[in-house]
Amino acid sequence: MPGWFVYFLVSTHRDWIYVGMTRDVARRVNDHNEGLVQSTKSYRPLKLDAYIAVETGKKARELEQYFKVGSGKAILKRRILTDEVRLFRIFASRNCWKKMCDGCSRSTIEAKM
Repeated sequence: MPGWFVYFLVSTHRDWIYVGMTRDVARRVNDHNEGLVQSTKSYRPLKLDAYIAVETGKKARELEQYFKVGSGKAILKRRILTDEVRLFRIFASRNCWKKMCDGCSRSTIEAKM
């Protein structure tokens, strides 16, 4: 079972993407939106646009670094953070995410997909 996640946050008011890794996506997104992360503080509010589950911290770190630079960032924008993929993620992952984030409202859950 995956224990690590690479996640992608987007600013709701600026054209900006943040890539990070964590073991607890819901907590980490909350940390970002509460202003507890210096690198994202001025880009709030942020929404979770996608995440990738992996087995190890090592693999999560490799993917995080890949998506932060060069061709990885280009692939992220062209292939992962697109409207077509976003609709699929909302439909396919809704039940799984609700289990991870029980306290969220329905509209918040949809925004996080």
